[in-house]
Amino acid sequence: MSKRTPSATYHMLAKSDCQVFDRHPWHTTFTIGQYLCTPCGATYYCPGCTLSIPKNARAQLCPEHHTEREARDQVALKPRVKKEMQA
Repeated sequence: MSKRTPSATYHMLAKSDCQVFDRHPWHTTFTIGQYLCTPCGATYYCPGCTLSIPKNARAQLCPEHHTEREARDQVALKPRVKKEMQA
């Protein structure tokens, strides 16, 4: 039998997801607009929430700003789709 605990196994699988598939379980930090991946230690920041760029952090929209951008993109896309259908 393996002596690994379930949390150690989870941590190993989560870290491999980060490294292989670039899928991170992002968690909020105490700084607004900054997020941390606990298994691998990667960080990202939302340019819509903060102007301070952490060292070695990726730029990525937070869930709130991501949905706002999707809504804007859908509104901008609707007139173009209608024009294409009429042609």
